[in-house]
Amino acid sequence: MNFLRMLTMTYLKRIRKKMQEMMFTLMEKGLQDCLVK
Repeated sequence: MNFLRMLTMTYLKRIRKKMQEMMFTLMEKGLQDCLVK
């Protein structure tokens, strides 16, 4: 049970990190597009 919980926690952390990176890149692209236009 404890091991499973640890696994899910690490999995969620990894997903959150990936989502943050994706959001950051999307925001950067959006800003660049705004600056270009």
